[in-house]
Amino acid sequence: NLNIISVTGQVTPLEDVTASFTWSNLFADRKVSASNPLTFRDPSGTTAGTTFTGATTGRKDMGNEYDANINYAYTEDVTFGLSLGWYVPGRMFTAANNSTASQALAHVLVNF
Repeated sequence: NLNIISVTGQVTPLEDVTASFTWSNLFADRKVSASNPLTFRDPSGTTAGTTFTGATTGRKDMGNEYDANINYAYTEDVTFGLSLGWYVPGRMFTAANNSTASQALAHVLVNF
């Protein structure tokens, strides 16, 4: 019951360096209401205790996600990378649940 629209762009500004950016818009199929609550399921598929009450009724906009990635191919077998991501909640969420979430990940890939 979630729709995601994503747009991605990728460039190679320098030899062995690749940068990409992705924007994703998330929105529900139907507006949240008392008869259509926002319910999250855990990996087993159960919904016990997962109905979310921090949503504004009459809204579908769940928010936007922004992801930036950069990879450097140090050698043919070694790549270094950095990924940055932000999730900006949409109008569906109340003020108590309207904080931007972010993460930063660094990685090294070694092929043998």
